Amino acid sequence: MKVYFAAPMRGARTGSHIYRLICRFLEEQGCTIITPHVLEDDFEKVEGFMDDEEIFKRDASLLDECDVLVAEVSSPSTGVGVEIGLARCKGKPVLCLYRKEEKSRVSALILGDPDIMKVEYTLDNFYEELRGAIERLKTRKK
Repeated sequence: MKVYFAAPMRGARTGSHIYRLICRFLEEQGCTIITPHVLEDDFEKVEGFMDDEEIFKRDASLLDECDVLVAEVSSPSTGVGVEIGLARCKGKPVLCLYRKEEKSRVSALILGDPDIMKVEYTLDNFYEELRGAIERLKTRKK
């Protein structure tokens, strides 16, 4: 399963260690992360040579290639919201992950959308919750 992983790039990067855990776990479950640049801490290193239009075109193209979009939405991000909307318009399944203690910061448009799979997690139950969500996605695709 090709996963477009989405997380804030220009905004708050306070969860970057969690983003790496998520992607490592997804790879252990047999997924391929097609957006490894999201895990880089140095934005300039990854995208400093690209203008905004090139970034948009790259990401829109990657959304065409993916089987599912997985987004960590604990920290609000306009870009991640746009990616979720584009994935929905393209008919891609969307899985949004958020830390339990950050639920009040997650958009009601995400939490209220019945077509978006949502997983609330803590660092204690992270692997169990994500494993269950991946299994649901795999059976959904069949």
